[in-house]
Amino acid sequence: MAVWVVRGGIYEEEALENSVLTIGYGITSNLTDMQTRNEVRRLVQLDLGSENNDQIGQITGQIWSFKNLIKKEDLIVMPRKGQPTFAIGRMAGEYNYLPDRLEQRHSRLIQWINKEAPKSSLDQDLTKILNYRKTVTPVKDDRAEERLLAIAEGIKPEPVSESSSEDDENVDLTVNLEEDANNRIRDYIEKNYHGHEFTRLVAAVLQAQGYAVEVAPPGPDGGVDIVAGSGPMGFDPPRICVQVKSGIQTANVSVLRQLEGIIKNFGADYGLLVSWGGFTGEARSEARKGSFFNVRLWDSEAFLNALFDNYDRLPAGLKAELPLKQVWILDEPTL
Repeated sequence: MAVWVVRGGIYEEEALENSVLTIGYGITSNLTDMQTRNEVRRLVQLDLGSENNDQIGQITGQIWSFKNLIKKEDLIVMPRKGQPTFAIGRMAGEYNYLPDRLEQRHSRLIQWINKEAPKSSLDQDLTKILNYRKTVTPVKDDRAEERLLAIAEGIKPEPVSESSSEDDENVDLTVNLEEDANNRIRDYIEKNYHGHEFTRLVAAVLQAQGYAVEVAPPGPDGGVDIVAGSGPMGFDPPRICVQVKSGIQTANVSVLRQLEGIIKNFGADYGLLVSWGGFTGEARSEARKGSFFNVRLWDSEAFLNALFDNYDRLPAGLKAELPLKQVWILDEPTL
């Protein structure tokens, strides 16, 4: 079977929870009866009201691939945005039109095999596929399916030499430079900041934000890794309890609820839950609804954003440990 990368975008969590992949591009017409690429192209042009042939051609190629070229049982890889994981599944249904959706009306069912496969288990050539810029991209590697299925089952596959990619109008091997750079930083942090060392890094970022912090020593900490407060002594509000999870495991809702109890026990105002491996959908949902005014969640993406925003204010010794350099690139539109 073929292997495809399909990016979930802002609908990534929904894709995981409901086992359905969707794409949009502002194309609201029903494509069910469209049997040729030219038919799809005409509808794309009509919906967009555009005469930009390059834009129309690119969107047509993406939708055509999603609707017709991906077959049932093809292996799908969905990179998790801002997470050290990716999802693997098999396409389980044909194209389906969702008329009630304002966006993302074009959908297909998927059967997930592993929703939390670690990116760190990928060799360099397969890591690159997670950084493809387009929403839908075929993977040109004869052994990709075998290797990805092994990773889905927790087995480290044998590395292979990087295969060359065939020229194909639907293939764009241009790497998303920002994501590629962030993934390299993630890899570096994973390798060099385990357990208490990652807690120390989180504390340094909070200190750079203006908090006075106290880090619990290694070992049992009663559920609190860092306490932080405003003012020179840390006595002023907001006073925050911080729990830090450095592994690739996804933090579930019970971890969130435990922190909520700890906030009360410590007499803190708020809580911060830092989980490098991200959070389950249930945990995110509860944090948005029941805990929005009490707790904030930092996954790896949120932590990196905080790190980048405060990097210049970190201690010189820590910057020497974690050497980063800011660059500017042209932000070109992608599909």
